[in-house]
Amino acid sequence: MRTATIIFAALLITVAAIAHFRFPLAVALISTGESPPLREQGELVANEAWFDDYYTIATLGDGLYAIGEPRVSGPVFSYLIIGETRALLFDSGMPLRNMLPVVKSLTDKPVTLLASHLHFDHVGNSHRFETVAMLDTEQTRSQIEEGWFTPTSDQFLGYPEGHKIPKWRVSELLAEGTEINLGGRTLTLLRTPGHTDQSVSLWDKERAQLFTGDYIYEGALYAFLPNSSLQDYMNTANMLVDLIPDNTTLYTAHRWEMLGTPILNHEDLVDLKTALTKIREGELSGTGVFPMTYPVNDRVELEADLPWHQGWD
Repeated sequence: MRTATIIFAALLITVAAIAHFRFPLAVALISTGESPPLREQGELVANEAWFDDYYTIATLGDGLYAIGEPRVSGPVFSYLIIGETRALLFDSGMPLRNMLPVVKSLTDKPVTLLASHLHFDHVGNSHRFETVAMLDTEQTRSQIEEGWFTPTSDQFLGYPEGHKIPKWRVSELLAEGTEINLGGRTLTLLRTPGHTDQSVSLWDKERAQLFTGDYIYEGALYAFLPNSSLQDYMNTANMLVDLIPDNTTLYTAHRWEMLGTPILNHEDLVDLKTALTKIREGELSGTGVFPMTYPVNDRVELEADLPWHQGWD
């Protein structure tokens, strides 16, 4: 009996340890220490062109461009939004290549860089830009030393592919709700946590455009990472569904397919809100263990933490 008790206690401790260290253990299993090989170049859609052998540029009209990196695993897209007097670059992509020449080929106006969040595939070129804005939070301020911001390892998450943690000089801190005037074009800074606790989106009310970063996109949404929370996802979904009109175009950061600008719509936000509500109420079952995968619709699914670690209030 004593031996069985000891074995049972050891199993409980082992399971508890695995649950506690689930994320670093999962990362260790997939880490290679280097970026996956680039995929072959493919044929472009009508409004896209190769800038070089790596970047693509999609012309979306009215001073809006999507800068794509379709050859990386999980294609990533950044957005250059040009006004009459200045421009804003929303995200700067992977740390594999220099995005600055791409931006300079599209505008000679002053450019402010703003990242949707701090993961390595969205801040990879932050150090190359002279003017970098960030969301003004207590956490952000605590990480700025003599004007330089350095993300933590859990914020950057570049170590599985061997990317070193960068730092960049912060030019300005913007409060949630700030209206960014580019000249004839105004963007509202929205705080949209869920994927991370520091995530932001940009809303162009006049043009009915929402730039979402990784909050929502076509594919598997990561809600199992450090700083992710399903409760935050739900709070943001409630806010966006009420705030954003039905005709709004969502310009997102990723998509299943290699080419073409990743676009969703208001209905996808409603579907996400519905799925989150069902998960919270226990009405939607997930598959897998870590992460658990929940269906949202035929274009979006949600990958979440273990049920008791999903961050519900």
